[in-house]
Amino acid sequence: MFPGASIQDDAYVSGNAVILSGGSISQQAKVYGNAVIAGGVVKGNARVLGNAFVQSGSIVTDEAGVSGDAKIINSSKVQGRSRVQGEAIIDAGTIKDDAKVSGKAVVAGKVEEQGYVFGCAYIGAGSLVKGNARISGCVKLVDSVLDGKAIVYGDYEIVNETITDASLVTNCPEKAMSSDCCQEVQEI
Repeated sequence: MFPGASIQDDAYVSGNAVILSGGSISQQAKVYGNAVIAGGVVKGNARVLGNAFVQSGSIVTDEAGVSGDAKIINSSKVQGRSRVQGEAIIDAGTIKDDAKVSGKAVVAGKVEEQGYVFGCAYIGAGSLVKGNARISGCVKLVDSVLDGKAIVYGDYEIVNETITDASLVTNCPEKAMSSDCCQEVQEI
């Protein structure tokens, strides 16, 4: 049914989901809806559904979930009980523990513990969001750490900083969630 793909153990594939050559689904993992596993690995109790895409070299494991139009690409890891939803893109990033990434966020760095990234945020390769930190809007995090109960909302670029238990809130929330802002972030 899926030439060159591996479906093992109690893994389950249904709906219009496609497992391309080199893709591997194992243990109790479930792939359904219109999801595409293009050579990636889905294992454990992980779920991939909706129009989600998992590229070769990337892995979704443990109890993680990927849904909506989310893309897991370039050797990314989604693990623990983390969730990646909406149109989020994990690009050579790591999402773990109970972290959540949604909206049109792009993550090339790490989001862990209960970190939450949403809106059109961009988390660069050298950056980390952890603790109960929250990021929303047009935030661009470059070579920085957001930790504790830090909240960043709006239109900020944070470079080479560590922010713990602070709040940065823009005075223009309408721009923070606008499609113009998302377009700027997506072009990075």
